[in-house]
Formats: sequence, C-alpha cells, structure tokens
Amino acid sequence: MKVVCNQQNLVQGLSRVVPAAATRNTMPILSHVLIRGRANGLDLVATDLQIGMESRIEAEIVDGGGVTIPARKLFDIVRELPGGSVQIAMDDGGRVSIKSGSFSCRIVALPEEEFPVLPTVEESRTLEMDPVIFASMVHKTAFAVSQDETRMNLTGLYIKTEVGSTDLEMVATDSHRLALSRHQLTQPSPLSLGVLVPRKAMEEVARLAGEQEGPVRITAAQTHAKFTVGPVTILARLIEGKFPPYAQVIPKETQRRLSLNREEFLSATRRIQ
Repeated sequence: MKVVCNQQNLVQGLSRVVPAAATRNTMPILSHVLIRGRANGLDLVATDLQIGMESRIEAEIVDGGGVTIPARKLFDIVRELPGGSVQIAMDDGGRVSIKSGSFSCRIVALPEEEFPVLPTVEESRTLEMDPVIFASMVHKTAFAVSQDETRMNLTGLYIKTEVGSTDLEMVATDSHRLALSRHQLTQPSPLSLGVLVPRKAMEEVARLAGEQEGPVRITAAQTHAKFTVGPVTILARLIEGKFPPYAQVIPKETQRRLSLNREEFLSATRRIQ
C-alpha cells in the first residue's frame, strides 16, 4: 500500500474517527485506525466494537490496499507536520513509513485482516434531522445518563418516534433525574424508532453535527443504529434492555409554574456551589 494525501485533509479525517479507537482493551487492534486506499479516495476507520466510525478523504492511490496503525500515535504525528503532502507506505517488513518534506518515520503496523469488519445497516428508510437541533437535543439530555454499568438500560440516550409522526423524543435518566427533549420534525418520520444508543456514540454524532451543514441521517437495525454526518458514518451497537416508562413519572398537569431569567439563575447557582 502507498498513498499520498494533503496533510490538512488527513488531520481532519483522523480527528473525525480517532475518538472511536479503544484506549484500554485486551485487543491491540482496537487501538488502531484502518487506512485503506481505494480508487476514489482513502478510507479511515476506527472502532472499539461498541462504536465504529468511518470517514473518507481525497488521496492519490499509488498502490491500493490497507493497513492498521496505532490511531493516536498517527494522529499526533500527522497534526504536527508543517503541511503539504504526506506519503504513507507499507514495506514488506510490516512497518509503515510516513514522509512529509524533510520528515520521515517508521511505525510498526498490524495487517488489515485483523481489523474487525463493521456491521452493515441497510438504509431502506432514513430519518433526517437538522444538525444543530440534533446536537442541541443531545446536549440537553446526555448529562442525565447513568454511569452505573450494572444498569445498562440507563447508560444511553433513548430516541423515540413513530412512522408518520412529526414528534421525536430524546430521553436520558439515571433514576434520580430525567431529561427529556422534544422536537417537531419538518416531515413525518419514515420509520419507527425506539432505540437506546450509548452516550459516547450520541456525543460523537453531536460533535460532528456541529461541524457540518447537511442533515444528520439516522437509520436502525435490530442490533445497531447508523448515523451519517457529511462524509462520516457512525455505527453504534444498541444497548440491550428496556428503557424505563419515563412518561409515567412526568406530571400531566402542574399547579404552579415559575419563570426565571436564565443568566441570573445560572449566576446564582454558581455562587452557591
């Protein structure tokens, strides 16, 4: 394998997928990023088996093929390069050379065949959301996700909508507090959703949504949800278990309602922390 690409494009592509690489795992391959040269560009893939992220950048493919490189080491090296073109090539000894201008280094790599294959989620029906609204809903609810891994059904964000409905809800709870965000879709939903997505995956989608102008595309299968944000695809393994019946704990009516100035209220709470 031998490819040549722009340094800024490579940094941007790696910054999109490296967060999915495992930092602590008994499988070394999961801390690597897969770099795969194809006729129409360079694929960058990372996964920790719970979340997988894939992006594509423009590149000159001198010799096709793929190789895996320690993700964070590669990212740290590439982002410090001065700019211009970067050449990545694999030699017969299982090492990858990185060259840019007067800089050159070699890194021990692992073969592409050891890297896990990301699951396939068919996009027969896809829900599209405004990226700003999606990111806002995640921000408003993610803080309530439980950190208790013994209660896995509380460690993610629940997304709910029905076919033909314009109502979409995003919910999180740790059993002590509950955060619910509702949104009116501009078009009736083409699919039903009742999926529990890991917090990490949702926050990564929200991060990428803040960088894009196009819609967030959502689809789901029995075990995985798929999010597409611009040139990036995020695959998240759904959390097994039933999400609590949150509607039952929300009062239908309230006798009193209090309105406060937002900034004054936040300032007051900071003063007494």
